[in-house]
Amino acid sequence: MRETPAPIRAVVGLGRSVHPFPVLVVVATSTLLLLIAQRHAPGAGLLTRAVLVVFFSQVAIGSLNDFVDRDSDATVQPYKPIPSGQVSDRAVLSLCIASLGAFLVMAASFGAVPLALISAATAAGIAYDVALKPTPFAIVGYFGGFLGLGAWILRLADRLTIWYVPLLPVGAALLVAAYLAQTYPDLEHDRALGHRGLAALLGPRHTLLAIGAAYLSATAAGISGALFVRSGAALAASLAAALMGAGAIGTQRAAARELARRRRLFYLIAPGIACLAAASFLIEASLTD
Repeated sequence: MRETPAPIRAVVGLGRSVHPFPVLVVVATSTLLLLIAQRHAPGAGLLTRAVLVVFFSQVAIGSLNDFVDRDSDATVQPYKPIPSGQVSDRAVLSLCIASLGAFLVMAASFGAVPLALISAATAAGIAYDVALKPTPFAIVGYFGGFLGLGAWILRLADRLTIWYVPLLPVGAALLVAAYLAQTYPDLEHDRALGHRGLAALLGPRHTLLAIGAAYLSATAAGISGALFVRSGAALAASLAAALMGAGAIGTQRAAARELARRRRLFYLIAPGIACLAAASFLIEASLTD
């Protein structure tokens, strides 16, 4: 069988290094939230620039994560792009720097305040990569990054008001579920490296219970909020999220020791998280109408 040419292997390796599925989830969810926040079809130029801002931000954070973890990955995950030799660490770092540059150029086009908000959110993701990830405070990077992203989206629509505050606990619960679902499969690796992230501290069984509790709390809040503001769309999104979450977590009941099944949890639960985020923005829209 012919060997894949080195340039193609490097391109594929770069693609893998940015963590493509989480990037896709964040970009797709952000696009949906942008459309909800605008209340009407935004101009193609605004939407394109905003989506590119999120894309370049997430690519920079994802590639930096693989660059920072290259030595530890060589020990516990040697199949990853850099330790496997699929792509060089210099190429991954160059991609990170180029993405940050493109991010700043695109973000600056929206003005000073939006630039400050999205830069702070991106900085939280970078802080997660370089300092917070192996500590019990790793979740702080998620909170700063994604709650800041939500604030930026609302600011672009001139709708960042006090009504964003009641959404923060729901967002925090969703982020706990997302963070634990992403770190759930790798907690043994994290423990072997001496990391003290929340999943590594809890262990497989209690991590799954925490994911379920956080997701259930967010879902209950979404359904309650939708009923309070009488938003059929928000209620439909919350109920769809409830079904998705139940299905995703239900597949894990016997998966505490089955790594392959544990890896699928985030892929299964991510659409439900997106639905709950959309429900939250629909509730905010009803409160500010």
